[in-house]
Amino acid sequence: MCLVPGKIFHLTSPEGRYRYDLDEAQQACAENGAVLASYDQLHEAWQAGLERCDCGWLSDGNAYYPMWERKKDCGNSRGIIKCLWKSTRNAWCFRSICTPMTKVTFTNRGPTGEPKE
Repeated sequence: MCLVPGKIFHLTSPEGRYRYDLDEAQQACAENGAVLASYDQLHEAWQAGLERCDCGWLSDGNAYYPMWERKKDCGNSRGIIKCLWKSTRNAWCFRSICTPMTKVTFTNRGPTGEPKE
């Protein structure tokens, strides 16, 4: 069981910006111990302050980028913006960060709380 949900991060191909097709993006995330992030995970990261003017694939097969400020050279929009150009993109990956739970011992108790054997 995870006590800390995880972390979203952006990947760019070693060959340059916007070089991954969807399958390559999935593979790149896997090589980094992650999976393609979901829209909800990207949205949560945006709400926490993430901003990056780079389109990246998500697990639903669409690509988006998160922006807080309107920027002329970045769509002049604010929010989670869907990428409608190009067929190759970068990748938004999500890596689960799990902290192992310590062993918990439960004691059987009766209806009034007394220990049962």
